[in-house]
Amino acid sequence: MCDYEGNGMQLLKIILLVIVALLLLVQLLDRSRETLQLAELHETLEQSQVEFQRLRGDQRQLTAGQQELSESMRALSRSLNAFSEGLHSGQLHAPETDANDDARAYLPGEPDGIPVEGRNFLLPYDRSAFDPDRVGGTYRSYASEPTQGLNTVITSMGATSDIVNMVSDALAHTRPEDPTRWRQGLATAVKIEDNFTRFTFTLREGVTWHVPRMAREEGKEWLREPVELTAHDFVFYLDMVNNLEVQAPHLRVYYSGAQARAIDDYTLEVTWEEGEYTNITFTLGMSPLPRHIYTNDEFGEPLGEEDIPVVFNEHWFDRAWGLIGTGPYVMHRFEPRSHVEFRRNPDYWGVTQHFERQRWNLRTREPDAQLLGFKNNEVHIHSPTPSQWKGEVIDRHEPRFAAYDPEENPQAGRESPFGWEIIGGNSWSGLCWNTRRSRLSDPRVRQALAHAFDFERVRDEVFFGLAERSTGPVHPTSPYFNADTPAYTFDLERAAALLDEAGWVDSNGDGWRDKIIDGERVTLRINITYFALNRVWGNLISLYADDCRKIGVRIVGDPVEDEEWGRRADNRDFDAFAVGWRSGLQVDFMQLWHSSGANEPRSSNYASYVNPEADQHMEALRTTFDLEERYRLGALVADYIYRDQPYLFVSVRRGAIFWHNTPYTDAPDTRERLGGVIHGFEHYHPLMPTERSRWFMVTE
Repeated sequence: MCDYEGNGMQLLKIILLVIVALLLLVQLLDRSRETLQLAELHETLEQSQVEFQRLRGDQRQLTAGQQELSESMRALSRSLNAFSEGLHSGQLHAPETDANDDARAYLPGEPDGIPVEGRNFLLPYDRSAFDPDRVGGTYRSYASEPTQGLNTVITSMGATSDIVNMVSDALAHTRPEDPTRWRQGLATAVKIEDNFTRFTFTLREGVTWHVPRMAREEGKEWLREPVELTAHDFVFYLDMVNNLEVQAPHLRVYYSGAQARAIDDYTLEVTWEEGEYTNITFTLGMSPLPRHIYTNDEFGEPLGEEDIPVVFNEHWFDRAWGLIGTGPYVMHRFEPRSHVEFRRNPDYWGVTQHFERQRWNLRTREPDAQLLGFKNNEVHIHSPTPSQWKGEVIDRHEPRFAAYDPEENPQAGRESPFGWEIIGGNSWSGLCWNTRRSRLSDPRVRQALAHAFDFERVRDEVFFGLAERSTGPVHPTSPYFNADTPAYTFDLERAAALLDEAGWVDSNGDGWRDKIIDGERVTLRINITYFALNRVWGNLISLYADDCRKIGVRIVGDPVEDEEWGRRADNRDFDAFAVGWRSGLQVDFMQLWHSSGANEPRSSNYASYVNPEADQHMEALRTTFDLEERYRLGALVADYIYRDQPYLFVSVRRGAIFWHNTPYTDAPDTRERLGGVIHGFEHYHPLMPTERSRWFMVTE
């Protein structure tokens, strides 16, 4: 260890001398080539700084590892003492370490990761997935464009969350092997009291906010010094979420009963009005907001207290696509419609993924171009469309994929140069009906539209097997799933009868059903908005329109760009739109389904769904801690929602991923390939198979 530190100091000195020498070269640049040379020099400097920061990060990891080794030794000592005491008392328990939390039996009073009142339950931070010898390379992938900005307080877009999650951190973490157990994060300890209404956290000291990339700009000098994270940043987050002038209805539905105060810089108290089960997840998973950014104008001058929430909605930092956090990666570059690049945070207190950099392509959006880019090693992973899955794997258009053989070799994709795997995920998709529109306000109409949807045909002809029927917003593997809810099966005769009951008939013989509403004849025509580049939705809507035509309902696909899709959703300016939602393992229905968001602009209750009985059960679910009763209430709510059909529930997540896997056997192979991918398929929760903490770059 001493040799490592000595060699590290020598290397640090050498790198510093190189940087100084490079800076001196700036003064000697040939004026005729100044621009080109400066660009080359800056890139060289950046590479030198990356190496410098990597070494510094390695030293921090070494120090952290020494500290955690000491903690582990103390824990082992305590376990051995307990074992010795048990031996004398006749109550034997094997001494335990942190080597395998899933298999171990926890000692009484020892933190086990399961939330409990009265004592700290957080497990130690988990570094087991990290191997410093595997660090390196640039992971490249495709990603969706965050068209509504990079501030998750004022947008609920999944594309925004994906980027923010790379740079942010939370009070506590879970691992994909067992997402029910909580571990240390920005908090090293927590104590819950008063029926889960009071959470007191001890924060990790010495954690600093990233320095934003714009700090290099003239006039932004005030941003160049690192700022330490404190409890006040969490208080500021909740203040903004719960301020009615801030456009955050999608978060207020969760946090409206929460308040926070900083007892001191490293002690945070969060209190809730009521003891609700969701308090656990939403408190432990809470991330801070950089108060030093959002309480100042772009020149570093403090904003007035009354101006902060108003300015927050259109803050200069967000308009400049700024983003900082305290997490494992720093956003190094963001170019709208082009790419976003992350770099490992050398000052991160924990462990990062194994990639030195990550570059997400936002420009290539057309599926065929994405597939071609994958084959050319422009990205390391690709989520194929159903037609690509069929063509490349099932129909064997690409021999570098193993043949699909679900009977004899269902894991064949793990053995071929281009790997493939069929995976699940905790998400579902559907068509959101705007129940405020007169054509869709009657649940009988929506039920008829469900009976007009031929899932089996869509599964076979659109998804090519990569779909599982959805009977509501809960995954079939969840204990909250209601297996007794009857599906709306394809039945055009029943669909026509429901429309007749609702008063929609073809009164003029033109082939389309109509109805007199407010003195005017209204045709039962429904425009469905969807992303123009998503051919799956286009194909699905086309098949659906064919069947609906047979019962006199006119379905029209309305492809739009993503910005227009977001505008229509927020303003409820649609008949219907195609959408997918992610959900947590612990079900909560309030954001999408509670009537409190039905008429609130920018809320996630896009369907404007209202059902008083469902509301009561949603609210009861939040205050119920007994798991069996929670499962019963959740199943009731899911049943209400599915029967009311505020969405046409299409399918739950069943997709495939492609990745650069094993070497070519019949040709030279210079590809960068991914290692560690299969580990998640075998050891992680089935709805979290592609978590990247064990992935690494293979170049030999």
